[in-house]
Amino acid sequence: MMIKDLEGQKGILRVLILLKDKGEINYYSIIEESDLHDRVLRLSLEKLKELRLIEARLDNSTYPHHNMISLTDKGRKVAEKLKEIEKVLEE
Repeated sequence: MMIKDLEGQKGILRVLILLKDKGEINYYSIIEESDLHDRVLRLSLEKLKELRLIEARLDNSTYPHHNMISLTDKGRKVAEKLKEIEKVLEE
């Protein structure tokens, strides 16, 4: 994976940081908290899955069932670095 793999898809960095902050979260909560449109989020999640930075599981304990999305180990490492960059930018 290269930096260029994260470029060009609006919302990818925002989703990674949100998942780092929230842990496991469902799709609709990501829409609410990230302020991304449905189509943009879907494309971002597809790219993040392709890069093996996120994983999804179906939560059968709720009705309606929710797809729960979380970072993989690789995704956590990337998100931690993004958080570090975010702190430097806030200085």
